[in-house]
Amino acid sequence: MNAASIFALAALALAGCANPKQSPPKDKETTAYVQAPAPQRATGPVTIDVTQSYPKRDLYLQDMADVSYITLETTDESLLHPSPSFIYYVSDSLIVAKTQEERVVLFDGKGRFKSSFRRKGQSGKEYIDIIGMAVDTRRRELFIYDYGTLYRIQVYDFEGNYKRTLPLPGHVFVSSLQDYSDDCLLVGDEWIHSKKGITGISGREKPYFLMSKQTGKVQEELDIKFHKRVSDSGSLPSADGMSSMHMTIGITPLVRTYDGWVVGDVSMDTLCLYSKGKLSPLLIRTPSVYATEPPIISFPTLRTPDYFIFESLPLEFDFKNPQRGFRTTTLAYDYTQGKVFECNLLNRDLPAGGSLNFNGTGHIQSPWRNAVFDVIPLEQLLDARAEGKVNGPLKDIAAQLTEESNPVLVVARLKGCPSE
Repeated sequence: MNAASIFALAALALAGCANPKQSPPKDKETTAYVQAPAPQRATGPVTIDVTQSYPKRDLYLQDMADVSYITLETTDESLLHPSPSFIYYVSDSLIVAKTQEERVVLFDGKGRFKSSFRRKGQSGKEYIDIIGMAVDTRRRELFIYDYGTLYRIQVYDFEGNYKRTLPLPGHVFVSSLQDYSDDCLLVGDEWIHSKKGITGISGREKPYFLMSKQTGKVQEELDIKFHKRVSDSGSLPSADGMSSMHMTIGITPLVRTYDGWVVGDVSMDTLCLYSKGKLSPLLIRTPSVYATEPPIISFPTLRTPDYFIFESLPLEFDFKNPQRGFRTTTLAYDYTQGKVFECNLLNRDLPAGGSLNFNGTGHIQSPWRNAVFDVIPLEQLLDARAEGKVNGPLKDIAAQLTEESNPVLVVARLKGCPSE
């Protein structure tokens, strides 16, 4: 999916100014010029109609963030897939990723290879697949969400030594796994089932919860309920019923932001901020996701003090042309102007790279609350280099790459956001 990013902006106002060339009165009396009030930011949730057409506008990442790049060292043990979903943690001293062979790879903060391990197997102390991962640097522990129907999280130290297994609550399929606190993981459950002939019922009454890192027990549930739920996946059975084709949009409903987590489940009409144990509405999308056929879903991409960027798309699974992806629209709300626009988020250093999508990388953990991340596939960067379409510091990095190199990690430290 060529996802684009969407920003939400709130506050309405025009500043009126007196004509600076107007001559003062002859009697020299002071004249008061009336000005319209300065724009005021919205103090509550904003409402956006996702079916309307809005003005289009390009936004450049460099205008919003300090952008840097990290080349990840390539070895026989650390060759990565060119997808952001293969990177789980980034900091000044540690980067954690996985390879296509399900090998966990640790780099230092500059991208130099440190170590790796592969504990793939069926012994009970191994994992079958790495579906998701959370990283606790204080305890030096890795939490690996294993093959779905095993309903478990395997815990290892940074050297790959098995420590314990955390059983997931019954039939939980983890859509997002976040390192929330010293004691808890923040978990999203995407399991949807049928009940008494009704489809689209959430597996849990409250599918977002805090889970103990030591025992796997649910410590607290977020007050988000679904009586009906939209699935982000679709299946098409074969004519003989012996197999089926499966498609999913592959997004994360939990996006880390500078003051908490944005919760944007595709079944929600109201996107919320979860911060300090409380839920606050941020953005209300209309019409309801349940009011159209196919459903028009929305999910968060990026949030700063000035913008809320989110994506919207009709949930149509084209099984005849699966490579076409989904027809997405990136919307941005500008809190400084109180206006909505269709957004095209670009990187000045790679003008041929197309729109950036940070939802797919929103799951990347970092101690920097003001940071978002992306990955530039090697092939894309080499093609742009050959065409002379690489600029700035990325140009020097691209010049040193070979066809055996890893993808390049983009680090964007957002301006105006508290770093911790």
